[in-house]
Amino acid sequence: TDDAGLPDFSAPNEFPQALSGLLTEVAAPILRGEVTARILREAEAAVTRGVLFLLRRSEAVAVGCFGIDRPGLLTDQPLTLSLSEASVLTDVLERREAWRGPLLGSDGNLRLLEALGAQGLPRESVVVPMIVGDRVAMLFYGDTGVRVAPLGSLSSLEMLMVESSLEMERETLEARQRTLA
Repeated sequence: TDDAGLPDFSAPNEFPQALSGLLTEVAAPILRGEVTARILREAEAAVTRGVLFLLRRSEAVAVGCFGIDRPGLLTDQPLTLSLSEASVLTDVLERREAWRGPLLGSDGNLRLLEALGAQGLPRESVVVPMIVGDRVAMLFYGDTGVRVAPLGSLSSLEMLMVESSLEMERETLEARQRTLA
């Protein structure tokens, strides 16, 4: 675990065990339950495909997705992207605010699209951070895919991410209190 009490997903064979521990101990209602489903459902109204990433040190690990034609994305070999290479994900991680616009064809962005099974650059993309405490804990990435229509409104998604981050902070504090008791 790191300073925030979250497991280290960077060790090769620890992903299933670490994710299971995270789900059951610290953020079970957030990642397993209704809140994650609500985030993805809300995002589906605005984007064609989307992925919810959990951030671990220098990696982003997919924990939920829709509209992606890549079997086993979350189960067989969970999608894990390095955050050491510049991309729209690292830009949002650094700025700590949502971003919306056309995705540039940088190496990091192209690697993200390749991992999602995308063909070519989408017309428009969005990345929304979930800030828990003093760090970005999760990122939602979504885009239009090959759809010509622009993205829909994202205000509900952004508000839901803020609400979820507050719930995650509460859950983390409660878990810490239980371990101290």
